[in-house]
Amino acid sequence: MEQVLEVINEQMQILGIQYFDMINTSAKVTYPYVTGELTQSGYSYEDGSNTADLLLEAWTRNERLELIQLCEKIKNHFKDFTTEKNGVVMHISYMGAIPQRTNDYGLKKLQINLDIHYWEGE
Repeated sequence: MEQVLEVINEQMQILGIQYFDMINTSAKVTYPYVTGELTQSGYSYEDGSNTADLLLEAWTRNERLELIQLCEKIKNHFKDFTTEKNGVVMHISYMGAIPQRTNDYGLKKLQINLDIHYWEGE
């Protein structure tokens, strides 16, 4: 599971996306940024694979178009993404995006969902 989080972080850096696991921990918030929350299934399939979902939340105080462009970057990158890291093979794919309301009129949020299928080596 640790390798999955490392790959997500690396890929977001490659895309030039400011990414944080769970919460934005920076001293000064700059927009846009993305937070991610990984949920793992407790089930292991016959082929030894596991699944997880990554809920990304993209945030901005600028134009909503900025979130749409960011989403397109993520969508295109994770269209059919497969990689290996330290004995863990993973396939990550874009599953969709949902605009989210916030209680702050100036703050815009877009939820982006990624599906993760991974195999851990022995």
